[in-house]
Amino acid sequence: MAALTQSKGYGEWLLSEANGQRSRKNVVVASGQNLADGAVVSGLTTGGKVVAAGTALSSVIGILLGAVNATDADQAGVIIECDAEVKLASLGWAADQDAGEQAAIVTSLAALGIKAL
Repeated sequence: MAALTQSKGYGEWLLSEANGQRSRKNVVVASGQNLADGAVVSGLTTGGKVVAAGTALSSVIGILLGAVNATDADQAGVIIECDAEVKLASLGWAADQDAGEQAAIVTSLAALGIKAL
C-alpha cells in the first residue's frame, strides 16, 4: 500500500483567537507575491497593501490566514492581527531571514497580542 502524505491544513498554525472576528482583518496582498497560509506579513505605507515580512520588522502587522496567490495582481486576504496564540514552528518565514530576525518577528507579534508558542 502506498504511503499517503497529508499537507498542512488551513489555519493549522492558529491555536486560539478572540471571539467572533475580533482577531481578524481584511487586507489586500500586494501583487508579485504568492504567500502561504501562516506567512508573517508587514504593512506597506503606500496603498495600505501587505507584503511578506522582510527586514523591516517594525512594520509586522499580522499573520496571513489562508494562502493568497497575488503573483499577477493584488488579491484580497485575511490576517490575524491581534489577540491570538499560534504555533511558532508552523509560521511562514522568508527564506532570507535568520534566527535573529525570526526572534524579532516573534517580539513584534507579541506587541500585537499574538503569542507564539
